[in-house]
Amino acid sequence: MLHSLHVAFTLTGLMLHLFAGAETKSMSGPIMSVSESQVLIQKGTESVTFFVTRETKVSLNGKEVKVSELKMNDQAELSAVENGDGTFKALTIKATRSDKQPTVPR
Repeated sequence: MLHSLHVAFTLTGLMLHLFAGAETKSMSGPIMSVSESQVLIQKGTESVTFFVTRETKVSLNGKEVKVSELKMNDQAELSAVENGDGTFKALTIKATRSDKQPTVPR
């Protein structure tokens, strides 16, 4: 019993240490592409890829949705942590979509 508690506290401490060192970053911009595992955001003249996990909280116009419901040109605000290799893991994606659809020339 004591061994199990020690292991649980050690793992909890390790997880807190890992997340305490991870700085949360925020970014916003139009979505350029979406897949089940990635969202590409336009930031100025560059694009930034965010990896999506099961833990990523995704919303569209204030409603919780699946990442697959997001579309190109939706405006998104993301919070993420940087992985050790310079990539980003999305924690939250808050997207908005305008009710107005662009007119298509005939």
